[in-house]
Amino acid sequence: MDLRKASPEERLSICSRYFYGGFAALPLLWAINAVWFAPYAFGPDSDHRIRRMVIISGTLSLICLVAICFWITWFQNNRDETGTAFWDEMSVNIPKGKA
Repeated sequence: MDLRKASPEERLSICSRYFYGGFAALPLLWAINAVWFAPYAFGPDSDHRIRRMVIISGTLSLICLVAICFWITWFQNNRDETGTAFWDEMSVNIPKGKA
């Protein structure tokens, strides 16, 4: 879909769908929303409602990215120190020893 040809109401509708879709555990939609609608949020014909959703979407997608990176780092470093088989069952491949 070409957003340049869409009316402002259609843009707002699509932006809000992506914004609220991100709350359904799909933070990639927030990142897409922030990038796709940035010209319409900060351009000459900007809409304050789209701007608010773009800023919040970008912020929440960055928070999710940092949380995922933190989880991956913690899990790789501390998986063998927990002493339970639960963490081994969560792993697809189990590294031998400690790096």
